[in-house]
Amino acid sequence: MINIIAHIGIDWADSKHDYCLQGRKQSKREFGILSHSPESIDE
Repeated sequence: MINIIAHIGIDWADSKHDYCLQGRKQSKREFGILSHSPESIDE
């Protein structure tokens, strides 16, 4: 059995990455932008 906690979508690009995060029992989505750096991805 797979227990899904969240859905995460990432638009991977050259200079920045857009993301969308939605928890399993959430109706609200979180959107954001990550810069193209290892430090930003770690956060």
